[in-house]
Amino acid sequence: MSYLPRFLNQLSSVVGVARSNVCFDLGSANTRVSFRGKIVYDQPSCATFHEETASIVQLGENAVVSSDRMPGVLSTIFPIRQGYITDLTKVKAYLSAVINQALQAAQQRVVVTLAGTCAVSASLSPVEKQMLTRVLKQAGVSDVKLVPKPVAIFQTLPQPVSTYVCLICIGAQTTEIGLFVGGEARAMTTIYIGGDNFTQKIKELVRSECQGIVGWQSAQKLKHQQKGLSFTAKSKEEQTLGIRAKSLMTLNPTTVFLKKSSLQAAFIQVADELLGEISSFFAQQEPEVVTPALEQGIYITGGGSQLQGLVEYVGQQLKTEMVKSAKPADDVIKGLETIS
Repeated sequence: MSYLPRFLNQLSSVVGVARSNVCFDLGSANTRVSFRGKIVYDQPSCATFHEETASIVQLGENAVVSSDRMPGVLSTIFPIRQGYITDLTKVKAYLSAVINQALQAAQQRVVVTLAGTCAVSASLSPVEKQMLTRVLKQAGVSDVKLVPKPVAIFQTLPQPVSTYVCLICIGAQTTEIGLFVGGEARAMTTIYIGGDNFTQKIKELVRSECQGIVGWQSAQKLKHQQKGLSFTAKSKEEQTLGIRAKSLMTLNPTTVFLKKSSLQAAFIQVADELLGEISSFFAQQEPEVVTPALEQGIYITGGGSQLQGLVEYVGQQLKTEMVKSAKPADDVIKGLETIS
């Protein structure tokens, strides 16, 4: 039994506190926790794990910063990859640590019963759902409700909601799609392409074209600095981007220069792969559902949708209006608050 449930059980005989709800958005990139309608934890889905004690010693941003300088007994873990649990023991420790930190942030000193609502990928299997439910309970959540991400997002749509709705959520490693008719989910799926694919392309290009090595965080920063360049028409003059990297030849720090046209082509390639999967999903649905939904426009959200120019490019290729979320990073967690 983890520390949190044992602590709560000891206090429950002394102090009676009503059941409290907590919402989890366990993304591959970020974990968000909402308690009583307020986001109390929002950190990268990363932790430092102590192999000997099987405990978490650092969470979120602190774990990311120190990931390159850890002794052998410590390791960096990413508990959720493409919507799936990576390791039951480590995820249990991670969730217990996140819950403890979230309750501390909420200044919640005593809670007898925690009821949790957790967002999951639309394509998560029944076995994976059972595993996630079990580790959540082991981490201190007595009553668990799992909600597909498209269903959670649907709760946040601007009113009034049309009879036919299509929504797309582009995350770090996955993209969720949902088709709704009369407020009910008609079809949902998970595509294993997301914002991280664009970051990976930058790393590959720097290596192949510039003979350099660039870290993930640097590639992420470069990706978000493009301001739509990689989805616009090619410029007449060839331009380059100066990037600090490690030379493949000397292993020394250096500045390499990447062609913007190469980056543009790579970004469009990833976007087209995503579009291919989206179109394939639409092709499998009844025309009577897809056609009116697309005529209403697609609601698009998720952290990956914030890549400059991507939403406009997707709309152009699908020949439909794209309705951007005002707060794409928060739609899932806010939707869960409505459901819980």
